[in-house]
Amino acid sequence: MDALQAPAWVPTADAGRWREDALDWASGVLAELGRPITGPPTVHKRAPWSIVLQLPTDKGPVWFKQNVPTLGPEPALLQLLSERVPGRVPTPLGADPGRGWLLLADHGPTLRARARDDDPALWADLVSQWSRTTRTLAGAADELEAIGVPRLGPAQAEQYLRGRIAELADLPSNDPAHLKPADAARLTAALPAVAEAGEQLVALGLPDTVWHNDLHTNNVFDTATGLVFFDLGDALVGSPLSDLLIPLRFLTHARGGEFRVGDDAFADAGLALMVEAAIEPWTDLAPAADLRRAVPAALLLGVLGRSESWRRAVPTTPGDYADASTAWLLELMDAVSGAA
Repeated sequence: MDALQAPAWVPTADAGRWREDALDWASGVLAELGRPITGPPTVHKRAPWSIVLQLPTDKGPVWFKQNVPTLGPEPALLQLLSERVPGRVPTPLGADPGRGWLLLADHGPTLRARARDDDPALWADLVSQWSRTTRTLAGAADELEAIGVPRLGPAQAEQYLRGRIAELADLPSNDPAHLKPADAARLTAALPAVAEAGEQLVALGLPDTVWHNDLHTNNVFDTATGLVFFDLGDALVGSPLSDLLIPLRFLTHARGGEFRVGDDAFADAGLALMVEAAIEPWTDLAPAADLRRAVPAALLLGVLGRSESWRRAVPTTPGDYADASTAWLLELMDAVSGAA
């Protein structure tokens, strides 16, 4: 099998020319930048939701990325963010949002390659820098939606969950993502708590902004000028506090534990350090005490974001990831009062 064959989501009519078309586009962009391709491309990553190629040039490697169409806004999002928050995300060397094609320069090792994932100070710095980035983008929600980034803010949370319950319950019973009647009933019982969480966050008054939705140390470059955040295919428009969910889980896992939604993010000093770093940039809009009280609600909505991420990433539910979107929703049942 040709390692550079078209990704599975490319229409059959275009699959035969995908490699030629993609490489011709990349070659043209790089030639205009004075850094022609100097050798054959190699596949760095092939997943059900994206393909990443490494292209050698005389000025170092360049990365070509294409996502499944349901994660398509990433090229346009990086273009927008590189203008609004320069230096915080990679500036695309080339982007074709219509075809989902993206070219990025090499930025060196990720933060994970240089540091220990069990260091709370590292995570506190990471979430602080990202939170300051999202604070800069406060007020950009409509602009983000206009380029195709889906909105899943506090105001949409209850209706989103209601729709997902119906969607997954209606799947054939032999579909791995099927929501069993008993689980559908328990999730339905969780709807009032999800609505309350959304209302609490709305009342807090923070604007919806860009929500990375997969914020961890392997999605961050560690550069001489600061952290550079990438891999934004999962991004949504929503509460900035919801981005705490993945860092809390990663740090806890690195230290030998497991963080579940509903756990107290302030019960551990290392986790609390991270949370305080994330909320500090928003204290000009809401008191720190109110922000702390809203963290559990934001984490609850973070689960919806992860479920949506997997729904978009593997829309045809292939292989080992078939039940991922459903599994994230099921985590709500043990976290929400009245859902057990």
